[in-house]
Amino acid sequence: MSMGFRRGIIVFIGFVIQISITLYLYLFLAEKVVIANFFLRILGFILMLLLVKDSKSYAYRLPWIIIIILYPLVGTILYLIIGNEQRKSKLMKKIKKSEIESKKYYVQDEMIRKEIEHHGKMRYLTDYAGFPVTKNNDVVYYATGEEAFSAMKKELKQAEKYIFLEYFIIAQGIMWDEILKILESKVKKGVEVRILYDDFGCINTLPENYKMILKEKGIKC
Repeated sequence: MSMGFRRGIIVFIGFVIQISITLYLYLFLAEKVVIANFFLRILGFILMLLLVKDSKSYAYRLPWIIIIILYPLVGTILYLIIGNEQRKSKLMKKIKKSEIESKKYYVQDEMIRKEIEHHGKMRYLTDYAGFPVTKNNDVVYYATGEEAFSAMKKELKQAEKYIFLEYFIIAQGIMWDEILKILESKVKKGVEVRILYDDFGCINTLPENYKMILKEKGIKC
């Protein structure tokens, strides 16, 4: 059973529990619904305060805060089952260590900092998010998916050292099959190819063992 599928089951069970308890409260404890709801809200509020106190990890905590506010019971259960364990996992510790080590490369040019003093969003990137703002970047806009796909294939074919791809969803079909053929040919020529995709996002589009299929082709997944 894939991790994404297990997550889906946990989320589903959480919502079933929330609905079941809500129905029970209304059917058998109607006179105490207000009190029960009050205590659930208090529980969610306390957990939310515990999450908010660490202001350096809002990117991770904000989705949990929103879920707990909207669904106090299921949000609390999900966080205790998934969220807390995720922070303790070896993978999360490695990611955190990598983030800390990479900070030394995030150097903001002081001349550019002066130029963006009155630009709130760009100042947020460098002052609060910690990412340096740069200028004179080369951006190409493609009006249609067909144009972008054609340009992407061209760039992939020209790669000489490495190809790193990241997607939320990958679906087998004309586009991905063509890209995969190019990637396979590049691996044979010694190009390092890595792919990162979301297991939960691809739960209905890729077979469970797809990462192994890619690894057999020489693609790091």
